[in-house]
Amino acid sequence: MKEIHTPATSNVNLLFQETSKNNSSKLAIKDENNFLTYNDLDRTVNNLAHWLKTQHHFKKNEVIAIIHERSVETVTAMLAILRIGGVFLPIDPSLPIARIEYMLKDSEAVHILTSRKLEVNYKNRTNSLIVIDDILKLPQYNDLSLVDIKKSDPAYIIYTSGSTGKPKGVVTKHEGLSNLTSVFTNDLDIQQHDRVLQFASISFDASIWEIFMAFFTGASLHIVPQNIIMNPRHFENYLNINKISILTLGPAYLAYLNPSNIEHIKTVITAGSQISSDLVKKWSKFEYVNAYGPTETTICATLWKRTDMEEIESIPIGKAIQNCETYVMDANLNELPAGQTGELCIAGINLAIGYLNNDEMTNKKFIFCEALGKRLYRTGDQAKLTNNNDLIYLGRIDDQIKIRGYRIEIGEIEYYLKTYPEILDACVKVVKDSQNQDHLCAYYLSDEAINNIHIKEFLCSYLPSYMVPNHLIRLYKFPLNFSGKVDKSKLHSPF
Repeated sequence: MKEIHTPATSNVNLLFQETSKNNSSKLAIKDENNFLTYNDLDRTVNNLAHWLKTQHHFKKNEVIAIIHERSVETVTAMLAILRIGGVFLPIDPSLPIARIEYMLKDSEAVHILTSRKLEVNYKNRTNSLIVIDDILKLPQYNDLSLVDIKKSDPAYIIYTSGSTGKPKGVVTKHEGLSNLTSVFTNDLDIQQHDRVLQFASISFDASIWEIFMAFFTGASLHIVPQNIIMNPRHFENYLNINKISILTLGPAYLAYLNPSNIEHIKTVITAGSQISSDLVKKWSKFEYVNAYGPTETTICATLWKRTDMEEIESIPIGKAIQNCETYVMDANLNELPAGQTGELCIAGINLAIGYLNNDEMTNKKFIFCEALGKRLYRTGDQAKLTNNNDLIYLGRIDDQIKIRGYRIEIGEIEYYLKTYPEILDACVKVVKDSQNQDHLCAYYLSDEAINNIHIKEFLCSYLPSYMVPNHLIRLYKFPLNFSGKVDKSKLHSPF
Protein backbone atom coordinates (compact mmCIF):
# COMPACT_ATOMS: atom_id res chain seq x y z
CA MET A 1 0.00 0.00 0.00
CA LYS A 2 1.36 3.42 -0.94
CA GLU A 3 1.10 6.43 1.32
CA ILE A 4 -2.21 8.23 0.90
CA HIS A 5 -1.76 11.49 -0.97
CA THR A 6 -4.57 13.54 -2.47
CA PRO A 7 -3.97 14.64 -6.09
CA ALA A 8 -3.60 18.40 -6.68
CA THR A 9 -7.05 18.34 -8.27
CA SER A 10 -9.69 15.71 -8.91
CA ASN A 11 -11.04 17.67 -11.89
CA VAL A 12 -9.90 15.98 -15.10
CA ASN A 13 -10.69 19.16 -17.08
CA LEU A 14 -8.30 21.26 -14.99
CA LEU A 15 -5.54 18.65 -15.33
CA PHE A 16 -5.87 18.64 -19.12
CA GLN A 17 -6.01 22.43 -19.36
CA GLU A 18 -2.89 22.74 -17.22
CA THR A 19 -1.09 20.30 -19.53
CA SER A 20 -2.25 22.27 -22.59
CA LYS A 21 -1.07 25.55 -21.11
CA ASN A 22 2.39 24.16 -20.37
CA ASN A 23 2.79 22.45 -23.76
CA SER A 24 0.83 24.73 -26.09
CA SER A 25 3.00 24.41 -29.22
CA LYS A 26 3.82 20.72 -28.76
CA LEU A 27 2.15 17.87 -30.67
CA ALA A 28 -0.77 16.52 -28.65
CA ILE A 29 -2.47 13.96 -30.89
CA LYS A 30 -2.08 12.37 -34.29
CA ASP A 31 -4.03 9.85 -36.37
CA GLU A 32 -3.67 8.83 -40.01
CA ASN A 33 -5.55 11.94 -41.20
CA ASN A 34 -5.04 14.74 -38.67
CA PHE A 35 -2.73 16.10 -36.01
CA LEU A 36 -3.16 18.83 -33.40
CA THR A 37 -0.88 20.70 -31.03
CA TYR A 38 -1.99 21.03 -27.43
CA ASN A 39 -3.15 24.59 -28.11
CA ASP A 40 -5.11 23.44 -31.18
CA LEU A 41 -6.62 20.53 -29.28
CA ASP A 42 -7.65 22.70 -26.34
CA ARG A 43 -9.30 25.23 -28.69
CA THR A 44 -11.08 22.45 -30.62
CA VAL A 45 -12.33 20.88 -27.38
CA ASN A 46 -13.59 24.29 -26.26
CA ASN A 47 -15.32 24.92 -29.59
CA LEU A 48 -17.05 21.54 -29.57
CA ALA A 49 -18.05 21.88 -25.90
CA HIS A 50 -19.46 25.37 -26.57
CA TRP A 51 -21.36 24.14 -29.64
CA LEU A 52 -22.78 21.11 -27.82
CA LYS A 53 -23.90 23.20 -24.86
CA THR A 54 -25.47 26.06 -26.81
CA GLN A 55 -26.89 24.17 -29.79
CA HIS A 56 -27.86 20.91 -28.12
CA HIS A 57 -28.42 22.03 -24.51
CA PHE A 58 -26.29 19.39 -22.83
CA LYS A 59 -26.71 19.18 -19.06
CA LYS A 60 -24.31 18.18 -16.34
CA ASN A 61 -24.03 14.42 -15.68
CA GLU A 62 -25.95 13.52 -18.85
CA VAL A 63 -24.69 10.38 -20.55
CA ILE A 64 -23.46 11.01 -24.09
CA ALA A 65 -22.52 8.07 -26.32
CA ILE A 66 -19.64 8.28 -28.78
CA ILE A 67 -19.95 5.72 -31.59
CA HIS A 68 -16.94 6.43 -33.73
CA GLU A 69 -13.71 4.90 -34.99
CA ARG A 70 -10.53 5.62 -33.03
CA SER A 71 -9.54 9.09 -34.21
CA VAL A 72 -8.68 12.67 -33.30
CA GLU A 73 -12.41 13.45 -33.47
CA THR A 74 -13.28 10.69 -30.99
CA VAL A 75 -10.74 11.83 -28.41
CA THR A 76 -11.77 15.47 -28.87
CA ALA A 77 -15.39 14.47 -28.23
CA MET A 78 -14.43 12.70 -24.98
CA LEU A 79 -12.66 15.81 -23.70
CA ALA A 80 -15.50 18.13 -24.80
CA ILE A 81 -18.10 16.03 -22.99
CA LEU A 82 -16.02 16.16 -19.81
CA ARG A 83 -15.65 19.93 -20.18
CA ILE A 84 -19.41 20.48 -20.10
CA GLY A 85 -19.75 18.16 -17.10
CA GLY A 86 -21.13 15.25 -19.11
CA VAL A 87 -20.40 11.54 -18.88
CA PHE A 88 -19.00 9.93 -22.01
CA LEU A 89 -19.84 6.39 -23.10
CA PRO A 90 -17.34 5.23 -25.76
CA ILE A 91 -18.71 2.54 -28.10
CA ASP A 92 -16.67 0.79 -30.77
CA PRO A 93 -18.81 0.76 -33.95
CA SER A 94 -17.57 -2.74 -34.83
CA LEU A 95 -19.41 -4.24 -31.85
CA PRO A 96 -22.51 -6.32 -32.63
CA ILE A 97 -25.48 -4.02 -33.20
CA ALA A 98 -27.54 -5.80 -30.52
CA ARG A 99 -24.83 -5.05 -27.94
CA ILE A 100 -24.67 -1.41 -29.01
CA GLU A 101 -28.46 -1.12 -28.78
CA TYR A 102 -28.38 -2.59 -25.27
CA MET A 103 -25.72 -0.10 -24.14
CA LEU A 104 -27.65 2.85 -25.55
CA LYS A 105 -30.89 1.74 -23.90
CA ASP A 106 -29.37 0.77 -20.55
CA SER A 107 -27.28 3.94 -20.27
CA GLU A 108 -30.21 6.17 -21.26
CA ALA A 109 -27.77 8.12 -23.41
CA VAL A 110 -29.47 11.36 -24.43
CA HIS A 111 -27.20 12.04 -27.39
CA ILE A 112 -25.10 10.00 -29.82
CA LEU A 113 -21.99 11.51 -31.36
CA THR A 114 -21.03 9.61 -34.50
CA SER A 115 -19.64 9.90 -38.02
CA ARG A 116 -21.46 10.61 -41.26
CA LYS A 117 -20.64 7.09 -42.43
CA LEU A 118 -22.22 5.51 -39.33
CA GLU A 119 -25.22 7.79 -38.73
CA VAL A 120 -27.49 5.73 -41.00
CA ASN A 121 -27.34 2.92 -38.40
CA TYR A 122 -28.89 5.11 -35.69
CA LYS A 123 -31.28 7.44 -37.53
CA ASN A 124 -34.43 5.70 -36.29
CA ARG A 125 -33.54 6.07 -32.62
CA THR A 126 -35.03 8.67 -30.29
CA ASN A 127 -31.56 9.80 -29.20
CA SER A 128 -30.31 13.12 -30.53
CA LEU A 129 -27.85 12.22 -33.32
CA ILE A 130 -24.86 14.51 -33.83
CA VAL A 131 -22.28 14.06 -36.60
CA ILE A 132 -18.82 15.15 -35.48
CA ASP A 133 -16.85 14.67 -38.73
CA ASP A 134 -16.37 18.41 -39.17
CA ILE A 135 -15.58 19.42 -35.59
CA LEU A 136 -12.09 20.53 -36.59
CA LYS A 137 -13.77 23.19 -38.76
CA LEU A 138 -16.08 24.61 -36.09
CA PRO A 139 -15.98 28.40 -35.59
CA GLN A 140 -13.88 29.78 -32.76
CA TYR A 141 -15.89 30.38 -29.59
CA ASN A 142 -14.95 32.26 -26.45
CA ASP A 143 -13.65 30.15 -23.58
CA LEU A 144 -16.45 28.17 -22.00
CA SER A 145 -17.00 28.90 -18.32
CA LEU A 146 -15.81 25.98 -16.25
CA VAL A 147 -18.43 23.64 -14.87
CA ASP A 148 -18.12 22.92 -11.16
CA ILE A 149 -16.84 19.35 -10.98
CA LYS A 150 -16.84 17.42 -7.71
CA LYS A 151 -14.43 14.55 -7.17
CA SER A 152 -17.34 12.10 -6.89
CA ASP A 153 -18.90 13.21 -10.21
CA PRO A 154 -19.04 10.54 -12.93
CA ALA A 155 -16.60 10.93 -15.84
CA TYR A 156 -17.21 7.97 -18.14
CA ILE A 157 -18.97 4.61 -18.45
CA ILE A 158 -17.39 1.41 -19.76
CA TYR A 159 -19.46 -1.72 -20.34
CA THR A 160 -17.91 -5.02 -19.28
CA SER A 161 -19.10 -8.59 -19.77
CA GLY A 162 -21.80 -9.73 -17.36
CA SER A 163 -22.39 -13.20 -15.94
CA THR A 164 -26.08 -12.93 -16.91
CA GLY A 165 -25.14 -12.46 -20.56
CA LYS A 166 -25.88 -8.74 -20.43
CA PRO A 167 -22.95 -6.30 -20.16
CA LYS A 168 -22.63 -4.16 -17.02
CA GLY A 169 -22.04 -0.41 -17.23
CA VAL A 170 -19.25 0.62 -14.84
CA VAL A 171 -19.56 4.28 -13.80
CA THR A 172 -16.15 5.78 -13.06
CA LYS A 173 -15.59 9.08 -11.27
CA HIS A 174 -13.26 12.05 -11.85
CA GLU A 175 -11.32 11.31 -8.67
CA GLY A 176 -10.35 7.83 -9.83
CA LEU A 177 -9.20 9.01 -13.26
CA SER A 178 -7.24 11.99 -11.92
CA ASN A 179 -5.50 9.69 -9.42
CA LEU A 180 -3.66 8.10 -12.35
CA THR A 181 -1.51 11.24 -12.68
CA SER A 182 0.83 9.88 -10.00
CA VAL A 183 1.10 6.53 -11.80
CA PHE A 184 2.01 8.21 -15.08
CA THR A 185 4.49 10.70 -13.64
CA ASN A 186 5.98 8.92 -10.62
CA ASP A 187 5.69 5.20 -11.36
CA LEU A 188 6.04 5.18 -15.15
CA ASP A 189 8.07 8.39 -15.55
CA ILE A 190 6.16 9.55 -18.63
CA GLN A 191 7.83 12.70 -19.95
CA GLN A 192 6.74 15.47 -22.32
CA HIS A 193 8.97 14.09 -25.08
CA ASP A 194 7.39 10.62 -24.90
CA ARG A 195 5.18 9.28 -27.66
CA VAL A 196 2.31 7.15 -26.37
CA LEU A 197 0.61 4.61 -28.62
CA GLN A 198 -3.20 4.46 -28.72
CA PHE A 199 -3.95 0.83 -29.57
CA ALA A 200 -7.01 -0.32 -27.61
CA SER A 201 -10.62 -0.22 -28.76
CA ILE A 202 -12.52 2.74 -27.30
CA SER A 203 -14.97 0.30 -25.72
CA PHE A 204 -12.21 -0.86 -23.36
CA ASP A 205 -10.76 1.21 -20.57
CA ALA A 206 -7.22 0.52 -21.79
CA SER A 207 -7.96 3.28 -24.33
CA ILE A 208 -8.71 5.71 -21.48
CA TRP A 209 -5.38 4.71 -19.91
CA GLU A 210 -3.51 5.47 -23.15
CA ILE A 211 -5.29 8.77 -23.81
CA PHE A 212 -4.83 10.29 -20.37
CA MET A 213 -1.31 8.91 -20.03
CA ALA A 214 -0.47 11.43 -22.75
CA PHE A 215 -2.80 14.25 -21.71
CA PHE A 216 -1.88 14.27 -18.01
CA THR A 217 1.85 14.44 -18.79
CA GLY A 218 2.27 16.49 -21.97
CA ALA A 219 3.33 13.49 -24.07
CA SER A 220 1.91 13.01 -27.58
CA LEU A 221 -0.77 10.43 -28.42
CA HIS A 222 -0.43 8.42 -31.65
CA ILE A 223 -3.54 6.56 -32.83
CA VAL A 224 -2.43 3.54 -34.84
CA PRO A 225 -4.77 2.63 -37.75
CA GLN A 226 -6.69 -0.62 -37.37
CA ASN A 227 -5.38 -2.12 -40.61
CA ILE A 228 -1.81 -1.76 -39.33
CA ILE A 229 -2.69 -3.55 -36.09
CA MET A 230 -3.81 -6.55 -38.15
CA ASN A 231 -0.27 -7.09 -39.48
CA PRO A 232 2.47 -7.39 -36.79
CA ARG A 233 5.28 -6.52 -39.25
CA HIS A 234 3.47 -3.37 -40.38
CA PHE A 235 2.79 -2.60 -36.73
CA GLU A 236 6.52 -2.82 -35.90
CA ASN A 237 7.18 -0.46 -38.83
CA TYR A 238 4.62 2.01 -37.50
CA LEU A 239 6.28 2.01 -34.08
CA ASN A 240 9.64 2.83 -35.65
CA ILE A 241 8.43 5.48 -38.10
CA ASN A 242 6.51 7.30 -35.37
CA LYS A 243 9.23 6.75 -32.75
CA ILE A 244 6.74 5.37 -30.23
CA SER A 245 8.28 5.20 -26.75
CA ILE A 246 5.40 3.96 -24.56
CA LEU A 247 3.53 0.82 -25.53
CA THR A 248 0.60 -0.83 -23.68
CA LEU A 249 -0.46 -4.21 -25.06
CA GLY A 250 -2.01 -7.50 -24.03
CA PRO A 251 0.51 -10.36 -23.70
CA ALA A 252 -1.16 -12.32 -26.52
CA TYR A 253 -0.47 -9.54 -29.07
CA LEU A 254 2.97 -8.71 -27.68
CA ALA A 255 4.02 -12.33 -28.31
CA TYR A 256 3.54 -11.71 -32.07
CA LEU A 257 6.17 -8.96 -32.12
CA ASN A 258 9.94 -9.18 -32.43
CA PRO A 259 11.69 -6.75 -30.06
CA SER A 260 14.80 -6.82 -32.28
CA ASN A 261 12.77 -5.05 -34.99
CA ILE A 262 11.74 -2.17 -32.72
CA GLU A 263 14.00 0.83 -32.09
CA HIS A 264 12.57 3.62 -29.93
CA ILE A 265 10.52 1.94 -27.19
CA LYS A 266 11.33 3.06 -23.64
CA THR A 267 8.64 1.19 -21.71
CA VAL A 268 6.50 -1.85 -22.53
CA ILE A 269 3.39 -2.28 -20.37
CA THR A 270 1.32 -5.46 -20.36
CA ALA A 271 -2.04 -5.91 -18.67
CA GLY A 272 -5.14 -8.04 -18.81
CA SER A 273 -3.87 -11.56 -18.12
CA GLN A 274 -1.07 -13.66 -16.68
CA ILE A 275 2.29 -13.35 -18.42
CA SER A 276 5.19 -15.74 -18.74
CA SER A 277 8.71 -15.05 -17.49
CA ASP A 278 10.00 -15.89 -20.97
CA LEU A 279 7.91 -13.11 -22.53
CA VAL A 280 9.42 -10.65 -20.04
CA LYS A 281 12.94 -11.93 -20.83
CA LYS A 282 12.26 -11.61 -24.55
CA TRP A 283 11.57 -7.88 -24.02
CA SER A 284 14.35 -7.33 -21.48
CA LYS A 285 16.12 -4.60 -23.47
CA PHE A 286 13.19 -2.29 -22.63
CA GLU A 287 11.73 -1.30 -19.27
CA TYR A 288 8.97 -3.84 -18.60
CA VAL A 289 5.89 -3.08 -16.50
CA ASN A 290 3.11 -5.52 -15.69
CA ALA A 291 -0.11 -3.80 -14.62
CA TYR A 292 -3.40 -5.04 -13.22
CA GLY A 293 -6.74 -3.40 -12.65
CA PRO A 294 -10.39 -4.23 -13.31
CA THR A 295 -12.53 -1.55 -14.94
CA GLU A 296 -14.20 -1.18 -11.53
CA THR A 297 -10.92 0.17 -10.09
CA THR A 298 -10.34 2.81 -12.78
CA ILE A 299 -8.11 0.79 -15.08
CA CYS A 300 -5.07 0.27 -12.84
CA ALA A 301 -4.77 -0.92 -9.24
CA THR A 302 -1.29 -2.50 -9.10
CA LEU A 303 2.04 -2.30 -10.94
CA TRP A 304 5.19 -4.39 -11.14
CA LYS A 305 8.39 -3.08 -12.74
CA ARG A 306 11.18 -5.41 -13.76
CA THR A 307 14.62 -4.47 -12.41
CA ASP A 308 17.88 -5.18 -14.26
CA MET A 309 19.10 -7.73 -11.74
CA GLU A 310 15.77 -9.45 -11.26
CA GLU A 311 15.25 -13.07 -12.30
CA ILE A 312 11.68 -14.06 -11.44
CA GLU A 313 10.06 -17.37 -12.28
CA SER A 314 6.51 -16.13 -11.67
CA ILE A 315 5.75 -12.62 -12.92
CA PRO A 316 3.78 -10.63 -10.31
CA ILE A 317 1.19 -7.91 -10.80
CA GLY A 318 3.11 -5.98 -8.18
CA LYS A 319 1.96 -3.63 -5.46
CA ALA A 320 -0.93 -1.18 -5.09
CA ILE A 321 -0.69 2.24 -6.75
CA GLN A 322 -1.08 5.49 -4.82
CA ASN A 323 -4.35 5.86 -2.88
CA CYS A 324 -5.19 2.20 -3.46
CA GLU A 325 -5.00 -0.77 -1.08
CA THR A 326 -5.10 -4.48 -1.91
CA TYR A 327 -6.09 -7.43 0.29
CA VAL A 328 -6.00 -11.18 -0.30
CA MET A 329 -9.02 -12.54 1.59
CA ASP A 330 -10.82 -15.80 2.28
CA ALA A 331 -14.53 -16.37 1.68
CA ASN A 332 -15.34 -14.74 5.04
CA LEU A 333 -13.30 -11.63 4.20
CA ASN A 334 -10.45 -12.46 6.57
CA GLU A 335 -7.02 -11.34 5.39
CA LEU A 336 -4.71 -14.18 4.40
CA PRO A 337 -0.95 -14.31 5.02
CA ALA A 338 1.69 -14.44 2.27
CA GLY A 339 1.66 -17.66 0.26
CA GLN A 340 -2.03 -18.44 0.72
CA THR A 341 -4.42 -18.12 -2.21
CA GLY A 342 -7.59 -16.07 -1.82
CA GLU A 343 -9.77 -13.47 -3.49
CA LEU A 344 -8.12 -10.17 -4.35
CA CYS A 345 -10.11 -7.26 -2.89
CA ILE A 346 -9.35 -3.59 -3.54
CA ALA A 347 -10.03 -0.37 -1.63
CA GLY A 348 -9.22 3.26 -2.39
CA ILE A 349 -10.30 6.42 -4.18
CA ASN A 350 -9.95 4.59 -7.51
CA LEU A 351 -13.08 2.47 -6.92
CA ALA A 352 -15.91 3.10 -9.37
CA ILE A 353 -19.25 4.52 -8.27
CA GLY A 354 -20.83 1.18 -9.18
CA TYR A 355 -22.84 -0.47 -11.95
CA LEU A 356 -25.32 1.66 -13.85
CA ASN A 357 -28.96 0.76 -13.09
CA ASN A 358 -27.86 -2.38 -11.26
CA ASP A 359 -27.99 -1.90 -7.50
CA GLU A 360 -28.09 -5.64 -6.86
CA MET A 361 -24.75 -6.27 -8.58
CA THR A 362 -23.24 -3.08 -7.14
CA ASN A 363 -24.10 -4.20 -3.60
CA LYS A 364 -22.75 -7.68 -4.30
CA LYS A 365 -19.37 -6.57 -5.67
CA PHE A 366 -18.81 -3.26 -3.83
CA ILE A 367 -19.13 -4.06 -0.13
CA PHE A 368 -18.37 -2.39 3.17
CA CYS A 369 -15.89 -4.44 5.19
CA GLU A 370 -16.57 -3.93 8.89
CA ALA A 371 -13.19 -5.34 9.95
CA LEU A 372 -11.29 -2.84 7.81
CA GLY A 373 -13.82 -0.04 8.09
CA LYS A 374 -13.76 0.68 4.37
CA ARG A 375 -15.45 0.02 1.04
CA LEU A 376 -14.00 -2.89 -0.95
CA TYR A 377 -14.37 -4.14 -4.48
CA ARG A 378 -14.42 -7.95 -4.71
CA THR A 379 -12.58 -8.66 -7.96
CA GLY A 380 -13.44 -12.35 -8.32
CA ASP A 381 -9.75 -12.89 -9.10
CA GLN A 382 -7.50 -15.28 -7.22
CA ALA A 383 -4.15 -14.03 -5.96
CA LYS A 384 -1.48 -14.61 -3.36
CA LEU A 385 1.18 -12.44 -1.75
CA THR A 386 4.88 -13.18 -2.05
CA ASN A 387 7.21 -12.67 0.90
CA ASN A 388 8.12 -9.20 -0.37
CA ASN A 389 4.42 -8.27 -0.67
CA ASP A 390 4.14 -8.52 -4.44
CA LEU A 391 0.84 -9.92 -5.68
CA ILE A 392 0.73 -12.97 -7.95
CA TYR A 393 -2.38 -13.20 -10.13
CA LEU A 394 -3.79 -16.74 -10.33
CA GLY A 395 -6.79 -16.39 -12.62
CA ARG A 396 -10.52 -16.11 -12.08
CA ILE A 397 -12.31 -17.81 -9.20
CA ASP A 398 -15.08 -18.75 -11.63
CA ASP A 399 -12.53 -20.54 -13.86
CA GLN A 400 -12.98 -23.53 -11.56
CA ILE A 401 -14.24 -26.64 -13.35
CA LYS A 402 -14.88 -30.27 -12.39
CA ILE A 403 -13.48 -33.23 -14.35
CA ARG A 404 -14.01 -36.82 -13.22
CA GLY A 405 -15.03 -35.55 -9.80
CA TYR A 406 -11.95 -33.35 -9.30
CA ARG A 407 -12.24 -29.61 -8.84
CA ILE A 408 -9.67 -27.94 -11.09
CA GLU A 409 -8.53 -24.32 -11.35
CA ILE A 410 -7.78 -23.53 -15.00
CA GLY A 411 -5.85 -20.43 -13.91
CA GLU A 412 -3.48 -22.47 -11.78
CA ILE A 413 -2.56 -24.74 -14.70
CA GLU A 414 -2.01 -21.71 -16.96
CA TYR A 415 0.10 -20.09 -14.25
CA TYR A 416 2.58 -23.00 -14.12
CA LEU A 417 2.65 -23.41 -17.90
CA LYS A 418 3.78 -19.80 -18.18
CA THR A 419 6.65 -20.42 -15.78
CA TYR A 420 8.08 -23.14 -18.06
CA PRO A 421 11.28 -21.96 -19.79
CA GLU A 422 10.71 -21.01 -23.45
CA ILE A 423 6.89 -20.80 -23.22
CA LEU A 424 5.84 -17.25 -24.15
CA ASP A 425 2.13 -17.59 -23.47
CA ALA A 426 -0.30 -20.40 -22.71
CA CYS A 427 -3.96 -21.14 -22.13
CA VAL A 428 -6.00 -24.19 -21.15
CA LYS A 429 -9.52 -25.25 -22.04
CA VAL A 430 -11.75 -28.28 -21.62
CA VAL A 431 -12.47 -30.25 -24.81
CA LYS A 432 -14.81 -33.21 -25.36
CA ASP A 433 -13.95 -36.41 -27.21
CA SER A 434 -16.31 -38.49 -29.39
CA GLN A 435 -17.69 -40.18 -26.25
CA ASN A 436 -18.52 -36.77 -24.71
CA GLN A 437 -15.78 -37.17 -22.10
CA ASP A 438 -13.95 -34.07 -20.85
CA HIS A 439 -10.21 -33.60 -21.34
CA LEU A 440 -7.81 -30.80 -20.43
CA CYS A 441 -6.05 -29.36 -23.46
CA ALA A 442 -3.21 -26.83 -23.22
CA TYR A 443 -2.16 -24.49 -26.03
CA TYR A 444 1.11 -22.61 -25.92
CA LEU A 445 3.34 -20.23 -27.90
CA SER A 446 7.09 -20.69 -28.13
CA ASP A 447 9.85 -19.54 -30.48
CA GLU A 448 11.37 -23.03 -30.59
CA ALA A 449 9.80 -26.50 -30.57
CA ILE A 450 9.51 -28.05 -27.09
CA ASN A 451 9.19 -31.72 -26.21
CA ASN A 452 5.69 -32.05 -24.72
CA ILE A 453 6.88 -34.86 -22.45
CA HIS A 454 9.25 -32.39 -20.78
CA ILE A 455 6.40 -29.93 -20.26
CA LYS A 456 4.24 -32.63 -18.66
CA GLU A 457 7.11 -33.69 -16.39
CA PHE A 458 7.55 -30.07 -15.34
CA LEU A 459 3.82 -29.69 -14.57
CA CYS A 460 3.81 -32.96 -12.59
CA SER A 461 6.36 -31.46 -10.21
CA TYR A 462 3.85 -28.73 -9.26
CA LEU A 463 0.37 -30.10 -9.95
CA PRO A 464 -1.53 -33.28 -9.10
CA SER A 465 -1.78 -35.67 -12.05
CA TYR A 466 -5.47 -34.91 -12.66
CA MET A 467 -4.56 -31.25 -13.34
CA VAL A 468 -1.91 -32.04 -15.96
CA PRO A 469 -3.41 -31.54 -19.46
CA ASN A 470 -3.88 -34.68 -21.55
CA HIS A 471 -2.99 -32.76 -24.69
CA LEU A 472 -0.45 -30.01 -25.37
CA ILE A 473 -0.57 -28.13 -28.67
CA ARG A 474 2.02 -25.63 -29.86
CA LEU A 475 0.66 -22.68 -31.86
CA TYR A 476 2.36 -19.85 -33.71
CA LYS A 477 -0.29 -17.38 -32.61
CA PHE A 478 -3.49 -17.32 -30.58
CA PRO A 479 -6.86 -16.28 -32.00
CA LEU A 480 -7.77 -13.03 -30.26
CA ASN A 481 -11.20 -11.72 -29.36
CA PHE A 482 -12.46 -8.15 -29.62
CA SER A 483 -10.66 -7.09 -26.43
CA GLY A 484 -7.30 -8.52 -27.51
CA LYS A 485 -7.49 -11.54 -25.22
CA VAL A 486 -7.26 -15.17 -26.31
CA ASP A 487 -10.53 -16.39 -27.85
CA LYS A 488 -10.65 -19.93 -26.48
CA SER A 489 -13.74 -20.79 -28.52
CA LYS A 490 -11.60 -20.65 -31.68
CA LEU A 491 -8.89 -23.01 -30.42
CA HIS A 492 -9.25 -26.27 -32.33
CA SER A 493 -9.90 -29.53 -30.50
CA PRO A 494 -7.46 -32.44 -30.87
CA PHE A 495 -10.44 -34.79 -31.26
